[in-house]
Amino acid sequence: MITVTLVRHGHARRSLDVTLNDDQRVLSDNGRAAARATGQTLLDREVRPVHIWSSPLTRALQTAELIAGQLESDVSVELLSCLEPGGDLGELLSRLSELPDGADVLLTSHEPLCSRLGSILTGVTINGVSTADALRMSLTEAEPGKAELSWRWLSAARRVLE
Repeated sequence: MITVTLVRHGHARRSLDVTLNDDQRVLSDNGRAAARATGQTLLDREVRPVHIWSSPLTRALQTAELIAGQLESDVSVELLSCLEPGGDLGELLSRLSELPDGADVLLTSHEPLCSRLGSILTGVTINGVSTADALRMSLTEAEPGKAELSWRWLSAARRVLE
């Protein structure tokens, strides 16, 4: 069994600089605070990832780094293009299936990829993942419909749904 914690990046600033593209948008102050709060919740719930995978887009990478800091993790963040908006879910599922039994992986990504991946893995429709929200799933196999949703952290509501 492997465990996956799927986090949508924190709220990002709108770029006022026309020379910057969407990929370079950074977290807002609220987005940074929410990412830290999610990280603290993961720490409180004893989440200890052995892998941290992130979309290479700035806001997702910043979210992953802030969460890793809250977890006091020395695990390096690995950038995966399959976690970008419109990323290749087949490649991501393949990477998950290659993890050894007992692995715990944290993923930071974007919408709609987060809700699509969560829905595919659990076989349950997940209608959107808000910024800095986290889904925790246990997978006996990295196949569609095989994951069990353990809990969902809703950062905006500041509560955990069991």
